[in-house]
Amino acid sequence: MVQLISCPKIPVRLITIPVSHYCEKARWALTRVQIPFIEERHMPPFHRLATGRICKQLDPVVTETERRMSPFNRFIFQRVGGQSVPVLVTQTEVIANSEDILRYVDVIAPDGAKLYPTDPDKRKQVEKFVNLFDSILAPAVRQWFYFYLFNQAQLIQPLWCQGVPWFECLLFPIVFRWMRSNVFQMYSINTTTATTAYDRIYEIFETIENQLADGRAYLVGDSFSAADLTFATLSAAVVMPVGYGVTLPDLSKVPS
Repeated sequence: MVQLISCPKIPVRLITIPVSHYCEKARWALTRVQIPFIEERHMPPFHRLATGRICKQLDPVVTETERRMSPFNRFIFQRVGGQSVPVLVTQTEVIANSEDILRYVDVIAPDGAKLYPTDPDKRKQVEKFVNLFDSILAPAVRQWFYFYLFNQAQLIQPLWCQGVPWFECLLFPIVFRWMRSNVFQMYSINTTTATTAYDRIYEIFETIENQLADGRAYLVGDSFSAADLTFATLSAAVVMPVGYGVTLPDLSKVPS
């Protein structure tokens, strides 16, 4: 059982979109060490408005996905501003990256709940796994997941609308038409990339299977770490687990 940490009395604020493996990563990290937080969910692209109001002090970051947008869409996003999510707002800082959120949690967590080992060699192993999952697994899962579900608006709507303001839900039929083409363009989603994404997911799952083949319970060492948390949250859309941050589609309704 993870012990309660000594943390600020005022809950931190976590800005998210409902279905996002990076947002789930932040949720799980905060929940695991019992940091009180208030989650503020928004449907894409309304999270940009929410983060735009609080991220003005941060240097604007143009991601590779945003560079793939059409000039018109890029102009709209730049005018709106904001950041991708999750964004964590504490009493002293704004943290706009899931990995940085994990490091924030690690710093204030007690010794028995650290996400990164103090042993230098084990820490390097954890960081290597986290980088593999963040840079390869997560983009592949997103491409594969959206390729098969984005033609099914009835499946996407509950994933995008769980816990968001009611007026955002009302706008889903209009917003989704624009966001669908934008998402496919931003993340280079097509038949070829979806096939490649599946192969990458399979390769990483094989790597994890080999890592655990000796019977160990955790990817690195003998305790739960950022490596385990990151793999579990970023692969959730593949295995559809119970207890995810949002209710995932019933497998019987997912295109085969």
